[in-house]
Amino acid sequence: MNSFDNINRTITANGSTEKGKNIYSLSLIPLVAEAFGTCSEVYKTIDDIYQRDKFRYYRLARESIWYDNDIVTSSPLEIELYNKKALGILLSEEQKEILYIIKHGWKRIYYRVKDQNILDMKSIDNILGKSYNRDDTKSGAIIIALFLAHILNREINWDDIGLKMFYANALRRLMHSYGHMRINYQAAQSADKERAQKLRETIKARAKITRWNYYHFSRPKDKNALNWNDAYGLLLELAHVSDSVVESNQLSLEEIDSILYTYLNVFGESNENEAEQFLFGGYLVYALLKAYKRVKETYWGNNQETLYLEMENLEKQLKNTEAERQRLEDILKTYEDKIDKLNKKVESEYRRAAGEVQDQLRALEKENEKLRAERELDKQELQSLRELFFNLDKPIEITEEEGLIDLSTINGVIIGGHDRWRVKMKEKLPRWKFFGPEQYNVDLGIANADIVFFFTGYLSHTMYIPAITEARKYRVPVSYLRSVNEENALQEVKHGCRSVTASNVRR
Repeated sequence: MNSFDNINRTITANGSTEKGKNIYSLSLIPLVAEAFGTCSEVYKTIDDIYQRDKFRYYRLARESIWYDNDIVTSSPLEIELYNKKALGILLSEEQKEILYIIKHGWKRIYYRVKDQNILDMKSIDNILGKSYNRDDTKSGAIIIALFLAHILNREINWDDIGLKMFYANALRRLMHSYGHMRINYQAAQSADKERAQKLRETIKARAKITRWNYYHFSRPKDKNALNWNDAYGLLLELAHVSDSVVESNQLSLEEIDSILYTYLNVFGESNENEAEQFLFGGYLVYALLKAYKRVKETYWGNNQETLYLEMENLEKQLKNTEAERQRLEDILKTYEDKIDKLNKKVESEYRRAAGEVQDQLRALEKENEKLRAERELDKQELQSLRELFFNLDKPIEITEEEGLIDLSTINGVIIGGHDRWRVKMKEKLPRWKFFGPEQYNVDLGIANADIVFFFTGYLSHTMYIPAITEARKYRVPVSYLRSVNEENALQEVKHGCRSVTASNVRR
């Protein structure tokens, strides 16, 4: 069978076949791998074939020019995993296995193409029928049909206008994967970059943004800008995603400018109000995409397949060692002592490896314990919020056990409340620390606290976010106060301290 990577046509970017300059070659390999990866019906078949010779398939994929190409890597993580497995199988040029996968995923297409003498877009449309409605599904099916035609030596009518247009679109995708992107801020004209930078400064002034980091950017002084930011923040809550994901992926000025450059590239003349709204949403999307790319990079940096080449070498070494041991045993019985030493060495390596596995298991168990502790804190915080919500109009009734709690033995922190209220509460809780709702950039002492209370009636969002973040970091329980009356507030403190026992109070 001919090399699959030679499934090429010479074609220009606009779709016409010609000789001369600006000629590109299109390979179906990454497109077929993508079609395999997006068809979940063949995942089990791919896994079964891949496991038979995973080292070789992985090496073929890893060493190919397509392994890090956008067509293979820009999909969601699960699809990318199967794209790369399929890439290794395709590059093996094992026709039997490849056709086996196609029969499982595209059985009707396989037998219809097999019966064709010549393939054009009309015949492909007849093969696909009306069952392929989505563009991505239909595009993958056309790629499979063309691929089959090559494998089965069927003639393809490259002069067909529909096929030529499809081929040109496929080539355009391939060019984009090589870096021929529709938009590229780094390659933009200086004047266009200056427009984006000027628009950024205009928005900064309009929204009264003091600094371009997430905390300052997410709390603009302008009411309209603040509303847009809060709206996008609610989307994070709906998706159960912490804004710390965005915070940990702060955007540089160049990245912010590239967002505005995109806006100007699409809309032309700038509307400052629309540009501002676009930037707030674009910032969030850009930061989340950066976070997702980091997740994928972490996965591929720690996935077991990254060890396949080393595992393959170790497996070969082990087989060679065993073969040598057997040969020496058969030929020279006098080498038994030497063989015994080799066996002991293998056993020692096994024990070492087993010990490493145990260490890893212990590390994972510690991590699980940490996660369980964090989940317990989250549950406690949620319980406090529920009690606050459902008992807004009811006084707190503490139990006899709660009434006996000695608050002087607890290191507590209370954040929020008017000055007069905090003074009165300080008289009742002299060992406790109190902070007003506007005391920014001070050490709240949360790292050494046993519990943190937030007074919900007088508390700023800007104070709450860093404080709750620090409490979660040090796994400090959190509760909430609502009573202006100091006696009632003291009852709420005792009720909130019910989970802080003598065994976990920090001394």
